[in-house]
Amino acid sequence: MVSKRAYDAAMKTYYRVLLNAWDLQAKKAARAAIKMLSDMPKNRKFSEKDVLLLGLQIDQQLGADFAARVQEASKGYIGRCYDYGLGDAGGRLRIKVGRWNAEDAGLVSQIERHNLFWIGNHYGSDVKSGLEKNLKDFVNKGLTKEQMATALAKEFAGVKDKGKAYWQGLAEHTALKTAEFSRIQQYSRAGVKGYRLLIVLDEKTSPICQALRRQHGKTVFGVQKAREVVDACLDTNFKSLKEARAHLQRLTPFVSEKQVEKDENDKPAGIVGETSLFPPFHWKCRTSTVPVV
Repeated sequence: MVSKRAYDAAMKTYYRVLLNAWDLQAKKAARAAIKMLSDMPKNRKFSEKDVLLLGLQIDQQLGADFAARVQEASKGYIGRCYDYGLGDAGGRLRIKVGRWNAEDAGLVSQIERHNLFWIGNHYGSDVKSGLEKNLKDFVNKGLTKEQMATALAKEFAGVKDKGKAYWQGLAEHTALKTAEFSRIQQYSRAGVKGYRLLIVLDEKTSPICQALRRQHGKTVFGVQKAREVVDACLDTNFKSLKEARAHLQRLTPFVSEKQVEKDENDKPAGIVGETSLFPPFHWKCRTSTVPVV
């Protein structure tokens, strides 16, 4: 089984893999765009048709090609996170955890496909519209090829910089969610009917998790219901990342600090509105679950 130290190290390594691959593909996209400009006749202005053709090249570099570049690393990473969750759940159940069975392999495969769906669609959902808008603005301003090349270089530098926080968040969130899916799988296999939230209280604990501890510190959540939510979360039959995000928000809604209700001493006392049945409840969430046996 994977140790906590190895799990944390894998998270950092995977983030570097994502970031380096994103940087590389952004550079390739930039080179392709600038080459397209240099190949144009000297006196010809960049048109909206050129924006469309350029967009197709960028789509390929930062969509399908990027996902393919990180595919193997993603598989290994998810496998280690899943192993960690199984071992952690086994320790909490005080049972020995063996090798994966067919059900484990199937669930890991689903998580891998789900993760690659999010990776491959990040550009199209989060970056493309802003980049294309700026390209069209360049056309309307009548920039020369040289001015366009300079502007494009700045645009792609921005694309790379914006990727840093996103890929770090994705690496951490993938690890947390995969480990929790794995724990729920192990609870279900062991015949456990319920679980509680395990919330660490220290100076790093978010107001959200402080509120959840007060509101749900003794709540027993049903394993079977959680297992059904896990299965539904891994659906990738969506036309866009926006549609997928809406689906996940319905199943495992992230909690915002606006939902935190405070007591008369201005301390987090509870959450108003919907929450997920299991962690993570927000970015960088450290809460996990413990079985009720």
